[in-house]
Amino acid sequence: FSIIKSWLVRVAILFSALNFRGYHRYMNLQKKRIGVIGAGPAGLAVVKELLELGHEVTCFEKQSTVGGVYRKSYDFLKLTTSSLNIAYGSMMPDNVCKPVIWSGSEYIAYLQDYALKFDLHRHIYFTTEVVSLEKRNATWELNASSVKPRNHTNISNHIIESTLALSHLSLPAEGKTFEFDHIAVCSGQSGVPKLPVLYWTR
Repeated sequence: FSIIKSWLVRVAILFSALNFRGYHRYMNLQKKRIGVIGAGPAGLAVVKELLELGHEVTCFEKQSTVGGVYRKSYDFLKLTTSSLNIAYGSMMPDNVCKPVIWSGSEYIAYLQDYALKFDLHRHIYFTTEVVSLEKRNATWELNASSVKPRNHTNISNHIIESTLALSHLSLPAEGKTFEFDHIAVCSGQSGVPKLPVLYWTR
């Protein structure tokens, strides 16, 4: 009986090892190269979740820091929902019992802390514009080039400098072409302001 038991243990160990290797082989086959356009609230969440799933993720952000459309918001902006509702579930505010209405700069600071907590900066090309995106057979071809960063009153130079230092990613002067299996477009619909036309400006 002891001999049979010993052989059963060996078979179980071998079977577990084969399953373990097969699982990792399966995960490697499923690993994808994914490009994310935009490092605003949506783009940051997409980058974070895809990285946790084991994918190879590269993000492109036209501005010099995270924040997306909130980077270009007007002075004294106030969000229309509380910090409890707008915060990510993976990083809730410290005092959830007393939610507040964040200003635009406070929300950007929160997004910056979120990117720092999950080490997202090193996957983001800042001051980078997507010039073209084209489907070629089973992959996407993305052309990107560097752009001059814009200054905004609600972002300090210290935040901009520290963000660019954390990224470590930069493009050559002539730009660069990337190939991806999938693309996530997270640039939103409000990149270009839609201002009312007033009769005295016509």
